[in-house]
Amino acid sequence: MSISPLRQRMIDDMTARHFGEKTRKDYIRCVKNLAAFIGRAPETATACGSTVSILFRARLAQPA
Repeated sequence: MSISPLRQRMIDDMTARHFGEKTRKDYIRCVKNLAAFIGRAPETATACGSTVSILFRARLAQPA
């Protein structure tokens, strides 16, 4: 099974920011649950007109 580009990007970004293993797994689980809830791929999800990936990147931009 291959990893989606979004999942790989999330993993790479979280690793670069030194997120702990549990945190990385929790974030991936939450995005997986979001995708199941909305019934489509997370990269197509929107929240108030902004994509979820933009919100995730904004969170990564905040100081640790």
